[in-house]
Amino acid sequence: MEQCVSISNECRTINFNNMAKLYSTESKVGLEKNNGERLTEPLFDKIEPMYEGAPLYVGYIGQHPYIIREDDGIVVDVFQMKDIEGKSAGEEVMNWVLPGLQLFYRDTDTPINIQESFHVGDVIRAGFFIDMSPYAGKPMHRYRYIIASSHAASLVMPGDRYPLHVLHYNSYLKVMDIYVKNGVTQIFLLHVPAKAIFSPWIGSQLNISFNGEQTVVDIARQSLDTKMELPPRELLEEEEWLDRTSLHVGVDEEGKPHSLFPKLGVQSNVASMGKAVRKMANDTDPINLILEDMVD
Repeated sequence: MEQCVSISNECRTINFNNMAKLYSTESKVGLEKNNGERLTEPLFDKIEPMYEGAPLYVGYIGQHPYIIREDDGIVVDVFQMKDIEGKSAGEEVMNWVLPGLQLFYRDTDTPINIQESFHVGDVIRAGFFIDMSPYAGKPMHRYRYIIASSHAASLVMPGDRYPLHVLHYNSYLKVMDIYVKNGVTQIFLLHVPAKAIFSPWIGSQLNISFNGEQTVVDIARQSLDTKMELPPRELLEEEEWLDRTSLHVGVDEEGKPHSLFPKLGVQSNVASMGKAVRKMANDTDPINLILEDMVD
């Protein structure tokens, strides 16, 4: 059964299972059985299947995704943070973000409207495996991503030409700063745990001060200031590496943000690679897993 998944002007058609269909009001959509019995109230801006063949749907209120069960219409917030084992949600977030925090880099000249695609304070989902380097030199391209993470997988082997480190495609990144200097735009992203992205802790508290004076944003800006005076890193200017870093993080080819709902039901080779990246990055804490262990 084909149904429109959004009531916006960009409404697209998608195949729904036979048990449910969409209904709409003037401004919202809901899910109902084929006999007209409503499964949900019209709360959502759009609804789509979780993945092909699943008896579950994803309903969006703004950017916030919720799971809707097809059989009874129960709505579940899988991003909900709770206090765990005597620790507050804030402690859990900081214990995941801070230990081993390191800066990584990737540069590109791929055209994009930065002002439309990125806003300080937003959270984005990577959308694909993010290749990056733990070092950088003078930027030779228009855009530099500086990514702070304590959960990057090192894929560097003896004799490798490139210092390849990788983030999982379902990594969540908070846009901390956009800094323009001498024709270079630097986008500073902080790797944050999935279940905290709608938490109040993903707010100003994450512009952490390490020495009572410098914040992480200060450090990221200082990085660009300093590297402007350095020579370029020749290996990172090779075509093979630049091909790896050509895509902009967290957006599609048109510069539109990827959905915040995690990518699930992927091909087995991609899922296997994802699990390996998680393991190598010490990134298997439930605070950063949204259904992956149940599906892929």
